[in-house]
Amino acid sequence: MDSPAGITYSNNSGTATNVGGFTFSGQTNGELNDYTISIGESAIGTPLTVVVENGNIIINGDFNSNPAKFTNLELETKLNSALKANGLKTQLNVTGNISSVDISNKAKLSGGVTASSPKSLNIAGLNVDLPTGTLLNELQFEITDINESGLSVEYEPAANGNAHKLVIKGDFTKKVAAKDLQDKINAALLAQYPVESPKVKVSGTSKPYTGLTSDNIDGGEVDKAPGKVTVGGVEILLDAGAALNGYKFQIGTITAGTKTSASIDTKNKTIIINGDFVTTNAITSKNIQDALTRALEDKGINQGITVSNKPMELGGVESEETNGGTPIESMNGDGSINFVDGTKNLKSYDGELKTLKIPDKVKIPGSDIELKVKTYTIDKNGVINGVLEDGRVAALGQIAMANFKNPEGLTKLGGNLYSSSVNSGDAIIKSGVGTLNDDNSKGYGDSLQGMLEMSNVDLAEQFTDMIVSSRAFQASGKMITTGDEILQDIINLKR
Repeated sequence: MDSPAGITYSNNSGTATNVGGFTFSGQTNGELNDYTISIGESAIGTPLTVVVENGNIIINGDFNSNPAKFTNLELETKLNSALKANGLKTQLNVTGNISSVDISNKAKLSGGVTASSPKSLNIAGLNVDLPTGTLLNELQFEITDINESGLSVEYEPAANGNAHKLVIKGDFTKKVAAKDLQDKINAALLAQYPVESPKVKVSGTSKPYTGLTSDNIDGGEVDKAPGKVTVGGVEILLDAGAALNGYKFQIGTITAGTKTSASIDTKNKTIIINGDFVTTNAITSKNIQDALTRALEDKGINQGITVSNKPMELGGVESEETNGGTPIESMNGDGSINFVDGTKNLKSYDGELKTLKIPDKVKIPGSDIELKVKTYTIDKNGVINGVLEDGRVAALGQIAMANFKNPEGLTKLGGNLYSSSVNSGDAIIKSGVGTLNDDNSKGYGDSLQGMLEMSNVDLAEQFTDMIVSSRAFQASGKMITTGDEILQDIINLKR
């Protein structure tokens, strides 16, 4: 394809096409692939409008006045509003200025890539590759204790507006084997999702966290102070006395939002400091000193203490939320149906529509087990739920519901059938139910079982047909009567 000059559209593959003075960027999912962008009306005084129709993005506006009649921000607002009105989820960024040199050129957009699985995460130096699908979207991986003996992973459901997470504890002051962490994570996910059984792959080499455990305190006497110790980036000076001889300081819980506190294990002679060592400036040496003083007083240990220096900030202990997974569909390309738990929140997406036949059996993903479908129902969102022989409910598919920008512009085919036209616009499929920023289900109504839809027949036409049928019946009756009379007269003539 030639590369005209002017407006530039950049996609995530790195290619660009030019037409007219502005730069368009932001498509990462391929939704606008093969759309043609061009300039329509450009004469002086033409108001700025954007038309999105049948694979075309047409920009109309005054490209010839000096000074320019509109800016890149105004064009961005108009363009994204037009895309959204046409059911397109992609929102573009527009930069640059008007150029009237090549406004007659046009370019076809290409190269966008649709993500099929969430991006990999990095935690404590290890790469965590996530499975395809939306099941683990918004899941966080969080190390809460980096001095715990023995590695453990627990699933923590979402609560109080927070995302669901996997809580990891272990001795991260030493190297953690990728295989061990992988096995622990997969075991926790299997316990939470026994049907879907998602699995992650962990690779790389962990990054040990150093300076989180102090040396033992020694040298304290009645009139002599022990030597200073360093832990978590702070220096701890002790007053004279031997009360803490043999003790050591250790960093405990470090996650964001942790209140600064300290606890003393007299059996193992360990003083544990908990606090937010993850967020910048969330914890100070003063906070640590106050917490240690309270802990010593609670245990009846008469020992003065002074804390100085800035606590260290630990990175890589909390992952970003997982995002970008595409939905797991119940229907395979060959028409067979996979199990999708119909008792949980289901999210519908606008993908390739397929004809669904209620199956005799449903396959459990990751196994050769097939369960018979005993019966099925349809909920208000059009989701078809089948009850399987073991009592589980499987989401088999969804009845597609379409809308149009101008329903009055549909072409009537007769027999209560209509087709789309240029006037009506393309069909906008109800999709994204229950998803963030993708839900366009408002205004579509619900699918209800056992309800009779209000009749939309032509009463005048039906009454006319009824009268014609009645008269035809009467005429047929007269013909039979006439025939009977003729036969009777023939019999009488013989007599």
